[in-house]
Amino acid sequence: MLRQLWGRVVQHQRRQADAAIRQLREDAQTLGIGSIPVAVRLAIRERYHTGPLFFLTMTPLSAFVFFTVFRISVNTATNFYPAYAAARQHQSEKTQNLDWVDTLNLLIPLMTVGLTYLICRRIAVILGTVFDLKAGILQSLFVWTNLITKCAEVVGARRIRDEHYWLNVRSAVKRVHSARSMRGTVSFTACRRRAAMREHAFQVAHTLRSTENKVDEEPQEAAREIARLALRIATRYSEGRVGALLDDSDISGTATNASRFEVTRLVVAIGIAAAVASGAPRLGLPHEASIAVAVLAAALLFRNAAITSLSALAFLYPILFPTK
Repeated sequence: MLRQLWGRVVQHQRRQADAAIRQLREDAQTLGIGSIPVAVRLAIRERYHTGPLFFLTMTPLSAFVFFTVFRISVNTATNFYPAYAAARQHQSEKTQNLDWVDTLNLLIPLMTVGLTYLICRRIAVILGTVFDLKAGILQSLFVWTNLITKCAEVVGARRIRDEHYWLNVRSAVKRVHSARSMRGTVSFTACRRRAAMREHAFQVAHTLRSTENKVDEEPQEAAREIARLALRIATRYSEGRVGALLDDSDISGTATNASRFEVTRLVVAIGIAAAVASGAPRLGLPHEASIAVAVLAAALLFRNAAITSLSALAFLYPILFPTK
């Protein structure tokens, strides 16, 4: 019974893979971007072939991770803040202003969801690289193939309509940024290689966005170029070459990524310093230790520009950490 049911699932997935490859070939023919590489076809089949078993494996693991992280978060809050446990037990049912107990009640589920998402991403990569269940790490491939299909609709249209100008590369760009961490071909210890890949991902994203900006001028030519880039990215990703998603000749001239998130890092550094300053008295941390934690967090965020950034944040020291 189970064997017959599983056989039907396998046959269904095989038909789905055949249909996806056939659709991609038709789109490539419409766009005139050449044939579909073998690596892409094999990756599509691998995604559908391992999809059911990957789903059956990830569902209980995700539930286990969620409840485990939630319990750890609640226990951590209870142990570090004994008053939190008493407040949760005796919290009155009448309406009251938002206090620190309500804030923790809100932050714990949010933190649980965020940590569960990050941990499940790592589990998906491990399942793909160690146990050969590649459905999770090959899911990004379908974002780029769907973009190719949308481009084919624009090129194959007899008349350009309003919806053809809605061509968007946002999802494709997000998958480009996550390629180095999701493909599973780069070790966490390869810091220099990952830094080069990060810079390459920003260049690829800039190229896609620059091509998208040409949709208003020549929608069909822009769609054809976006599809060509998407097919090249999908091919390199299928091959595991996440550090060379595009050739140098394909990449548009772009500035370095050094200062792209400078403002975001500054805001995060100030937020961490404020959190440390407010939480240190509750945790019983010495004044010197809280300062050291804030400085270390800022140094990790800014790395090579740590000295300059710490000098810029020096004016916050007497505000966040006043001397007695």
